[in-house]
Amino acid sequence: SASGGETGGAARPRAMAALAAKQDLVPLLEQSLHALYLGTDPTARREADRWLQRLQRGAEGWELSDAILGGRTPLCPAPPNLQAHPLAAQAVQFASMTLHAKVSGDLHELSVDQASQLRGAALAHLDSWSGPGVPPVVAKKLCLAVAALAVSTSWDGALPHVQGMLQRDGNDASAACRSRAVAVELLAALPEQCFSKGFNVPPSRREHFDKYLRDASAGVLGVLTQLVGWASTDARPADAAGAAKLTSTAFECLRAWISFCDVPAAALAASPLLPGAFDALQHPPLADVATDVIVEALRRYDCRDAAARPLVAAVA
Repeated sequence: SASGGETGGAARPRAMAALAAKQDLVPLLEQSLHALYLGTDPTARREADRWLQRLQRGAEGWELSDAILGGRTPLCPAPPNLQAHPLAAQAVQFASMTLHAKVSGDLHELSVDQASQLRGAALAHLDSWSGPGVPPVVAKKLCLAVAALAVSTSWDGALPHVQGMLQRDGNDASAACRSRAVAVELLAALPEQCFSKGFNVPPSRREHFDKYLRDASAGVLGVLTQLVGWASTDARPADAAGAAKLTSTAFECLRAWISFCDVPAAALAASPLLPGAFDALQHPPLADVATDVIVEALRRYDCRDAAARPLVAAVA
């Protein structure tokens, strides 16, 4: 929970008051979600949307989003089960969007210890809500929230954690495709959030994490190369759709790292990922993201720079 970090008897009344306030909000949240997503009255829908936006901006958004995602409200009592309440899917989407919005703009409301605790909670929520049947936007927003918290807390365990996520579900191709796609989505979110203009974080934290990512960029190419190869050879016969999704996510991640992390031109030129992107142009599901990779590589590297010549030659 984001309210962690206080100790002693004085903290307990405040914690109990916060919990009571959060529980009081749950019926109002349920009413507003019903009006917005299931209602037909335009006026009621607009009022519900405004109320939800105010809730997202308020300090109670930390506790409420954490409680919903953690299964501590009647809306989603048993993560990742979305069948326990008619509005469970909408509640989880709202909670993930709220958490990301709070992390992006309101981290000054938390102490360093609270931010670190919230990072752990957000990682647990990502594990809970990244399985089949969960709206994809939930994992997307949670990845962005975790990445933003990684930047703000200078978390040097971010990349090892992603590596650990990539080792899961090895014996089940479909489950492995899903969990690895989420891991790669988090890997892409790290540089995106480090440089996001909408993320309010001290410049020194950005600079520290930027160096951390740049130092790892060549290694990330190797990880993505292995993943694309695994998706093509091992996963595709068992789950073609899952393999295609993982490959597409890997190319999106590659584009993000090329954009922000000064991937060494020689390493990118020598990587199988670049010719893989050209090959992917022939496959309609991958053509758009492969085009993005190629265009970003051409935009990012100066053909007049001697260090970039191997890459320019590979693209040409």
